[in-house]
Amino acid sequence: MRKSKLPLKKLHTFVSYFLKRVGPNKQVKKKGRPQKYEDALIITLWLFQILINYSYRETHL
Repeated sequence: MRKSKLPLKKLHTFVSYFLKRVGPNKQVKKKGRPQKYEDALIITLWLFQILINYSYRETHL
């Protein structure tokens, strides 16, 4: 499968599986703002941006 044809849902499934296998970050502190989005979603969107060769400005509205 070409990297440009990788479905976003499949990429998210892979990232979620990988993060479950690796485990949570042990250095996370409870201070600060609560998380709004899960880590898997943030990493998925970041990888998708890299795969389609978009710069930060092209993906930001």
